[in-house]
Amino acid sequence: MSKKKILFAAVDIGWRIEHYSIFIKNNTTEKILVDSFVKHAVSKSQYRTNYTYHIQYDKLNAFLRWVFSFFFFLFATIKYDTFYFLSGETLLTRKLRRFEFAVYKLFNKRIIMHFVGSDIRSPEYVIWKEENIIQYINNDVNNDKTTNWQKKLIADSLKFSHETFVSTPDLLSIIPTAKYIPVFIDYEKFNKDLKSELLPKTNFFKTDKIKILHSPSHYKIKGSSIILEAIEKLKSENSDFEFIYTPDLNIDTGSNYPVTRYQLFKLYSEADIVIDQMTIGWYGLQSIEALLSNCHVFCYIEKELISSYFKDSPIIPTDAVELKNDLLNLLKNFKKPDLIKNQGWVKRNHTIENKGQIIIDAIFS
Repeated sequence: MSKKKILFAAVDIGWRIEHYSIFIKNNTTEKILVDSFVKHAVSKSQYRTNYTYHIQYDKLNAFLRWVFSFFFFLFATIKYDTFYFLSGETLLTRKLRRFEFAVYKLFNKRIIMHFVGSDIRSPEYVIWKEENIIQYINNDVNNDKTTNWQKKLIADSLKFSHETFVSTPDLLSIIPTAKYIPVFIDYEKFNKDLKSELLPKTNFFKTDKIKILHSPSHYKIKGSSIILEAIEKLKSENSDFEFIYTPDLNIDTGSNYPVTRYQLFKLYSEADIVIDQMTIGWYGLQSIEALLSNCHVFCYIEKELISSYFKDSPIIPTDAVELKNDLLNLLKNFKKPDLIKNQGWVKRNHTIENKGQIIIDAIFS
């Protein structure tokens, strides 16, 4: 039996690529080679990750980026028989994606497309939603959820890929034929990361009050204005808390994120309450990490998703209308969450060891 050769690529949103690669290596009896490639690798001080190949595309000019992409595409087409693409990015540019897929089909390569959010959910749609959130909650008014280039990406993916996955159930409204895979946390690595020597030595929070944290990757996509407004209203009714909004820390991380991963882990360990987001309508990795850090977590969850995908979750569902009152009620009757219960729920629902068979089946079927 010939060795199966798999490449995970190409943009690692949510730190999936290393995690998935290790899981596949350790959980199949077939002869395999598993490699990984990312176009944008963060510095080790930001977060320690390991890939077979990595490059910083943003440091190359357009010509060098094209040359590297083309030659790496040729190399990968010869070497690998299965491509697992995450975050809507493949090896070539968007303009050449249909050509790329056609070559893979010509040489009988297996293609798996795994979408994670902003790759097929238009940022403009989420920003519109943030600006019209009360109207949206009351009337469920929808703008177009995808841009033209995303529609083309989806159409090409459905035509050429053998499996299509999405990481949040709201994305099933965009690709109804896709399969939902929950966000997976590397449970063992996360617990080690919480003890990393790269975590700051000094505390971010300065008081003994109840500590609330909001750390957005993007101000509008996470609905930060909604959260900041709720916090200001909350202060007029209950000031017995300290609030940190990480962009206000003015830390130079060398990336688009307001804090490094290790600074975020330190903030989790100090916080009592984490507010994830108020616009997207589902929770992500930050909610899961905060639960494992013994924090209460608030997050906007679309009502139609709660009954199907949100059973027994310790995350507190809220929205732009109710956030201030929900926070106030918790502050009045505050006690730390049940960490054992949180850990059990995360292990059952968000670890690749318990839910990852769907990935194995996609690769080897």
